[in-house]
Amino acid sequence: MNELAAGYEVHPTQISQWRRQLGAEAKGIFGSRRLKEAQDQEVVQASLYEEIGRLKMELEWVKKTAGSA
Repeated sequence: MNELAAGYEVHPTQISQWRRQLGAEAKGIFGSRRLKEAQDQEVVQASLYEEIGRLKMELEWVKKTAGSA
């Protein structure tokens, strides 16, 4: 760590602090499971809205055909 600190002209304590911070927050930075879950939810939501639209059209068609019979 001393070599790294000297190479970047920072105090070794600062390097240690950055290392701890990265360890604590690495999942949020690199492993964005939440982002994937949000994207998955958007896909499911879009699919459900499509199905709702299709079912509404089918219902209207059934109402029209039942009313004319």
